[in-house]
Amino acid sequence: MDGLVLGASSGIARALLLEAWQADPGGRGRWVLTTRLGQELSDLAAAAGPGRELIWRAAEARQDPRLLLDALPEGWRPERVLVAWGRLVPGGQGSPAALQEMREINGAGTLRWLEALAPWLDGTGRTPHVAVLGSVAGDRPRSSMWDYSLSKQELERGLDRLRPRVPQIRWTLVKPGPVATPMTAHLPDSPLLATPAGIAPRVLRAWEQGRPQVYAPVWWGWIAHGLNLLPEVLWKRVRF
Repeated sequence: MDGLVLGASSGIARALLLEAWQADPGGRGRWVLTTRLGQELSDLAAAAGPGRELIWRAAEARQDPRLLLDALPEGWRPERVLVAWGRLVPGGQGSPAALQEMREINGAGTLRWLEALAPWLDGTGRTPHVAVLGSVAGDRPRSSMWDYSLSKQELERGLDRLRPRVPQIRWTLVKPGPVATPMTAHLPDSPLLATPAGIAPRVLRAWEQGRPQVYAPVWWGWIAHGLNLLPEVLWKRVRF
């Protein structure tokens, strides 16, 4: 099986690939993995095994997708794609430039890649499975994470518009709750803070099955549903 991972340095992306490859140590195929500078990640290189060919490329969410796609091996198309870009400004207290960058990476920038991937993947006679990292924060924006929540909501709405246009692709929106990665290092320890390795099996199953959406851990779906039922007058008092 061949794969493409955009944002392989993401903590969730790394855990997901380690879970997949360690479960299938004899697997074969070509995997293109992108990092910001195109550097090799030693943990993924070690876990790939001798049968998988890893190709490292530089890419980031705000660049023109064709710069990468046109440079990939001619005629090559992956069966699995993971889009794992994301940025979080702690507490939404950054400069206007930092907040704008976050919104671009999480929302419009990632959507441009999905729009470019759709025609590039379509027409192969296979059914590609594309997983995209969103966030439970996109369910209902709150004041403490306003810009981040809106950017993830923009991603979700854009993906909703893309699905019916390219039904040949199985799109999976991954909606993690808070996960202990460098992006969330500012958060205090909490029973609600999951680990990348802890959510990887659930996300991997959803990716493989082509499920439209997955909350990870599962109970964040229940929490999100309960929060969405709060009247607006109560929601405005939420401070987390």
